[in-house]
Amino acid sequence: MLAVALLPLMSTAQQPAAQQPVGNQPVATLKIQAREVVLPVTVRDKKGALVTSLQIGDFALTEDGRPQVIKSFTRESNLPFKVGLLVDTSRSVSGALENERKAADKFVDLMLPADPKAGAAKDEGFLIHFDREVELLQDFTNSREKLHRELDDMGPTRASQNDTQGPETSGDDRERQRPSRGGGTQLYDAI
Repeated sequence: MLAVALLPLMSTAQQPAAQQPVGNQPVATLKIQAREVVLPVTVRDKKGALVTSLQIGDFALTEDGRPQVIKSFTRESNLPFKVGLLVDTSRSVSGALENERKAADKFVDLMLPADPKAGAAKDEGFLIHFDREVELLQDFTNSREKLHRELDDMGPTRASQNDTQGPETSGDDRERQRPSRGGGTQLYDAI
């Protein structure tokens, strides 16, 4: 990944602040307003391969048609990442839940180091499962163990489990309980 930093200098004028005497000496404060915008850039060729040999001169940056100055240019290759793992536990995938769990376990093993203290990068992941509800099972962590434990215990929420069991009887009245309807799979809420 390449990072391009844009630094438009808004004002470099010295503006004395309120004079606060220190001993017998007044103190002047220099105020400068500056903004730096970091633009991560990934460049691929026509075949989709990463292009890693670019230099600062290979880029032109404009804002509203006006050229901007690129103040710095760095090539980053070992940045930490944060990844979210969202697993569908709805009724429609109940037959595939074990395969989802195995695939998620493999993904966690590939993405996070076995020893969280060993890697210099601070890679982290979190786990959410969704069906009729969205539930955060594990917040950001670099621990494979925590993620594996939550994946092992993961299952549909109670409302989704009731839907798969069908009508129930309850108490002496033997009333028929209908499964809850509505809601659907909360994919977009999970995202």
